[in-house]
Amino acid sequence: MATNQIKFTIIIPIYNGEKYIDGCLKSIFNQIGDNFSYEILLMIDPSTDKTLELAKEYANKYENIRYIEKTQKGVSLSRYQGVRESNNDYIVFVDVDDYLTKDALQTYAENIIKHDPGIISCSFYYMDESKNNKLTKNTFKKRKIYNSKDALKALFLDTSFRGFLHTKAFKKSLFDKSPLIINNDSDAMFEDTSLMCSLITHSSKILSIDNAVSLINTPVI
Repeated sequence: MATNQIKFTIIIPIYNGEKYIDGCLKSIFNQIGDNFSYEILLMIDPSTDKTLELAKEYANKYENIRYIEKTQKGVSLSRYQGVRESNNDYIVFVDVDDYLTKDALQTYAENIIKHDPGIISCSFYYMDESKNNKLTKNTFKKRKIYNSKDALKALFLDTSFRGFLHTKAFKKSLFDKSPLIINNDSDAMFEDTSLMCSLITHSSKILSIDNAVSLINTPVI
């Protein structure tokens, strides 16, 4: 075990994720590196497929996986509840239909040890619909350390600085300072960006790096 081991909680909100959960979790299990550990929280919305059954199977098989069966739907609610349930100091959000690159947690851990940022914002791969679903890398225009003021500017003015939550790692303590109203999914707009603004405001150091940590299936505009 590495001396400086970073402990992550990976929070995965899931609704009807039966056909995605295996691939998502395998991408986490296949992480390389030895200076981190992690727990996985499967936040299960009321589903009509076998999502809950699969979550129970994984939780029974792996000690570092827990599932939480929710009674109310909502991605933002899942994330907040997951943060409250976390046993670790750093939070990573993953959507169930996305995949982590094999060195994602190693990338986060190395940069946390070196720079101690409140937030690490990374590049990612996505399927570009405008190019016949060609695998494309979103790359930061600048690799740098921001203060909160400059990071907020970058969030709105630098198109490479995305507001997605699931391409970043966060200090858990930031969420104690960033209470937001949780909307129902049907009403929520720009959920990720609004939370990012709050988290950035309370973080004195935000690091952007061009390492890609995930393949996301969210439409990118």
